[in-house]
Amino acid sequence: MRQMKPVPSPFSYFYNPVGKLLLRVGNSSTGLYRYVGMMCDLEAMQRIVALQIAIHSQHLADGDIGTFIAHSGPELSDPYTGAPFSWDAASNAVTFEVAADSTKRWFRGRYKSQRNP
Repeated sequence: MRQMKPVPSPFSYFYNPVGKLLLRVGNSSTGLYRYVGMMCDLEAMQRIVALQIAIHSQHLADGDIGTFIAHSGPELSDPYTGAPFSWDAASNAVTFEVAADSTKRWFRGRYKSQRNP
């Protein structure tokens, strides 16, 4: 037989409300994983912007960008895989596969940042 938990006093809700909220979020694995995925996607987008700044500041020709991205190092690579970002020469864009479901809704599964000549 399942034991019933005691009903908390109404006054217990006023004691440490922020801690109780954080505990609820921490116990919700889906909420925590969704947040972590969104933060990793955001990190990838920041790295792409830094990569584009590096490409622009070095005045690279279109044909040299793929090689530059391939040798750009871990600080300018995909945070999920550690591999260099993808360069789509046809659309002149740096891309990566987003992981968080909430981010996928905005970018349809792939983030694409186009380079302005």
